[in-house]
Amino acid sequence: MTQRCYPFSHGDVCGAVIEVLAPAQWDLNNMLPERLQLPTDSVVTYSYACAVLTVHGRHLMVDAGFHAQEVVDALDRLRIRPQEIELVLVTHGDSDHVGGLLTTQGALTFPHAEVVLDTALWQHWHDQAALEAMPEQNRHFYQDLARQLTDHVRTLDREAEIEPDIRFIPCPGHRHGHAIYEFHTQASPILHFGDTLFHPLYAQNPHWPDTMALDPEQEVISRGRMLERAAAAGALVLTGHIPFPGMGTIDRQAGAYCWQPTTKEQP
Repeated sequence: MTQRCYPFSHGDVCGAVIEVLAPAQWDLNNMLPERLQLPTDSVVTYSYACAVLTVHGRHLMVDAGFHAQEVVDALDRLRIRPQEIELVLVTHGDSDHVGGLLTTQGALTFPHAEVVLDTALWQHWHDQAALEAMPEQNRHFYQDLARQLTDHVRTLDREAEIEPDIRFIPCPGHRHGHAIYEFHTQASPILHFGDTLFHPLYAQNPHWPDTMALDPEQEVISRGRMLERAAAAGALVLTGHIPFPGMGTIDRQAGAYCWQPTTKEQP
């Protein structure tokens, strides 16, 4: 697969959304409880993306994709070497978000980067019971990843400034230690939502639980809080799964919200 990159700029921040896996068709009814099943139009396009940003002249990643080499190749087309990435901000630990942190040889893809993640996620990667419950290949990957990150990781358990104009915001519910990141710019903020918003329908229906989430009720609470934060700030929102490039804004609409894409979906 040849990764697509969507370069953009917003205020004094520039960057690109990087597609990390081919788009897939996904039935939202797999995620909705029986009482909320959609009678029609439940199958939607589901994208997979991470992002690279340049903030105050420093290159950083939000998530790291699924395969290291494919992300490195995409960065190469943007004239960024992996050694130039100084910060990796992890939204959560699913493989399509952190698989690219290690090369096929088991080394760190971004050897000079500090990796920021939620304390709950770091603890999960060290929970022996949780590790034993994983498929063997996954268990070995997360054990290797935790070992490699030991001298590179910074964990946070509450909203905090990581460095000037970059904030860590816990957003629990979807997975262990799910978090989003906020970037202050000379325009409106940028918010990377991680997996807070799978599809625009979840903005229109913020009460919809995801039955596949770690804690569906908490995820609904977190989603509502983040949608309101984005709408109030007029933020540019980046996402991991809304059809590529998955960039937009959030408008308030009749007691709910509306996703307004800032770009056309790319087929």
